[in-house]
Amino acid sequence: MAPFYEVADTTATHAAGQRLAGLSGDVQQAKSTLVTALEAVTPGSRHGVGDVTVGVDAFQTWAVETSNAVANGVSNLGNNTSNGAKTVAQTSNETTALQNQQSALNRDVNSGSRQPVTAG
Repeated sequence: MAPFYEVADTTATHAAGQRLAGLSGDVQQAKSTLVTALEAVTPGSRHGVGDVTVGVDAFQTWAVETSNAVANGVSNLGNNTSNGAKTVAQTSNETTALQNQQSALNRDVNSGSRQPVTAG
């Protein structure tokens, strides 16, 4: 049997998802701060300066790629959370409407006059 999930408050869940998605901007800002700091690194002129420069450049590239992936993941998680809350709310509304419709149909069927079937 598939697991059962319940969203107690779809409005709160939707809002939390939106706030979570908004955190991707914070990740991008942190990335920009780090990249700017790495660009300011001056290794000097001693032996191994090339190695330091290559290392800083490699770390900077890794930081940018990783930060972008984290920002995208955070944004997707938040958006999917909000969309899930919308789907739950919509499904609940549709289910309620169908249940009401079924209830009305049952009343119509059960309240109709019953005429005996006679052979013609």
